[in-house]
Amino acid sequence: MRRNARTIFILVCLGLIGCFGCFTIWNHYKDNVENDNTCEFTRTYRLLLITPTENKDDFYVTLQNTEGVQTVLVNNEEKLELEEGQIYEFVFRKGNSIIEDTIQSIFDNTDLVEIKKTDRTLEDGINEPICS
Repeated sequence: MRRNARTIFILVCLGLIGCFGCFTIWNHYKDNVENDNTCEFTRTYRLLLITPTENKDDFYVTLQNTEGVQTVLVNNEEKLELEEGQIYEFVFRKGNSIIEDTIQSIFDNTDLVEIKKTDRTLEDGINEPICS
């Protein structure tokens, strides 16, 4: 009887160790996959026009870069003070989706992390490639 109890105890301990090991490996794998699939890049745009929406936390902005002009929806939960005619650097965070290199596609398929005013010109601005 004692031998059976000891065997069961050992098997339970080994099972718990195995479960803990699997859990640890899964969390490590999950964290690495999430980290590998996100990246940030910066683009420089001239803000041509700000158009409010019915939702106070959103507005439309018409942006210009060296390749054209596009109007996109921007969330303004941070209550940014943006000025028409000024040049801004927009920092985006991309997941694992495939993005066309257009203003509309970038705004539709990434998270806008930061908007900061810059003294650079459009030609000299930061226009990093979309990370993969």
